[in-house]
Amino acid sequence: QGLLALPGGFIDQRETLLQSALRELREETSIDLTDQDLLNHLTDSSVFDHPDRSQRGRIITHGYHFQLGDCTPPRTQAAA
Repeated sequence: QGLLALPGGFIDQRETLLQSALRELREETSIDLTDQDLLNHLTDSSVFDHPDRSQRGRIITHGYHFQLGDCTPPRTQAAA
């Protein structure tokens, strides 16, 4: 409690990685920016793929960094 969690999830069958990231960001934060607005603030992306990084099995994460400036993160319910 009192901590921030990064939005995330799994890619849908017909999505690109970036489309998935934008969808998950909207679903989990209710951010009200267009795709183009978000892309204008995209500053970096990274892949996290060490074979032993997850106890659930082989998980490859693609992280995207958006520099949105001074904004207050929306309040959301913790994921179940």
